[in-house]
Amino acid sequence: MENLVIYQKVYDLMIYLFPIIDRFPKYEKFVLCTQVKNCIIDIARRIIRANKSRSKRPLANMLAEHDADGKHTFASSSVADEGSVTLDTGKIGRGWAMAGDNEEYIEFRFTAAGVVTVISNTANAINTDTDGNLCVYDAGAGIAIKNRLGATKIIRYVVQYSA
Repeated sequence: MENLVIYQKVYDLMIYLFPIIDRFPKYEKFVLCTQVKNCIIDIARRIIRANKSRSKRPLANMLAEHDADGKHTFASSSVADEGSVTLDTGKIGRGWAMAGDNEEYIEFRFTAAGVVTVISNTANAINTDTDGNLCVYDAGAGIAIKNRLGATKIIRYVVQYSA
């Protein structure tokens, strides 16, 4: 199992993310933290199940069904300074984003109208488009997670859309 690249990536994600999640505020540990951990563990289980099946064809189907409801987004990407990621428009939800190696962090909720409210954050993570910050704000065409920290950063984010 350890020779599967996809399994190793999910395992690395668990090793990296679980200590960070454990530092979340108490009021998040029993809802958001549990959901994120369960989702990552579920992906690992699906990989193991697909690897044990006779046909490898179902692997993509089993992994895709993880987000078949369209309610969750888990992503990590390299974002240049002044670059951004845009979330789905017209939806209500909540999420968190982290820049770099836990350099900046923001937990937020948003409305279908694009109003972003900060739940918790580090000093340089805000809900306006301001230089020198990790920004989560209404960009007109959707909620933007923008890197304005002065250098390319890995932006990791989790978004949970309400039904």
